[in-house]
This record gives sequence, C-alpha cells and structure tokens, in this order.
Amino acid sequence: MTLSNSECIRNNPTKPWDVQPQNITFQLLNLPAASSLVAWRSVLFGTAPFAFEHEANVPVVNNTVTVFVQPNSQVILVDCQRLVCSYLSLL
Repeated sequence: MTLSNSECIRNNPTKPWDVQPQNITFQLLNLPAASSLVAWRSVLFGTAPFAFEHEANVPVVNNTVTVFVQPNSQVILVDCQRLVCSYLSLL
C-alpha cells in the first residue's frame, strides 16, 4: 500500500517508501495440480475503489502462477476445481 494509506499498518510509517505495480510469481508447493486459478481483485483506496471484481483466470504453468498487483489493491486466487476452495490474498 502507499504510505498515505498504511500509516497504522507499517512498522515505521515515518520512513518514506515508494510502491510500484508489479508482477508477482508464486511457486505452488504441496498442492494438488491445477490448470488455472480464478482471480478476484479489490482496490481498497483511490478515486474508484471496488471489491471482488472477477478477472480472467490465471494459468498455472509448471506449478507457478504470476499475477499483476497494483498498489492499494488485493488479489484473491481461488482453486475451485476442488471440493474445498482455498485462496491466497495479496495486499
């Protein structure tokens, strides 16, 4: 999150930092194989915040998944091919 939106969360809110949009790759270990994960995005701050907007499924390639994450947003990845859905939340 940007500095102005996370002053109560960070260990040292007085030390400035900069956040940039970025691709994040996760290696999925000890999980059943999946061909894709369902992605839901929420934008928590800004001019037009929204919650749980469905995005295109994210492919799983060689047990890795890559998602694009913007500042002040959350991405939830869900494997609904199983009886119990699991999720990964990024903030």
